[in-house]
Amino acid sequence: MYYFHQFPGLFFITNLVIIPLLTLILITGMVSILLSVFSIYLSFLVEFLSELIGFMNNYVGYVSSFEQFIIKDIPFNSLILLSSLFAIISIILYIKKPTSRGITLALITILVFQLSIIGSLVFHRTQNEFIIFQYPKRLF
Repeated sequence: MYYFHQFPGLFFITNLVIIPLLTLILITGMVSILLSVFSIYLSFLVEFLSELIGFMNNYVGYVSSFEQFIIKDIPFNSLILLSSLFAIISIILYIKKPTSRGITLALITILVFQLSIIGSLVFHRTQNEFIIFQYPKRLF
């Protein structure tokens, strides 16, 4: 979200297929590399690996074609990133060792996180932009 300002809604469904498939791809790739060190080339193994990678790419392409499940234009700047990290860390610390001081810290960091989101939304709504499209000169 920080770099691309979007969130894929179908990431969990994709990961249910991709993670086991990547395990199989890694094992097959390591076996084929290990066999190639001993000058053993098994074409069916390489073809199987190629088919697995092709299937994975096609599956990711198919799932990513559902653009209505991609949440776009999320204003997630560095202030929100840092405040969310502090909030997560303080909540984890409170869960590990619940104290009154820990709950106070967790609530303060959650408040700072909420304020940074509100401030970012207000800033982006009131911000004006002036865009200049410029084409660079051609170098020969």
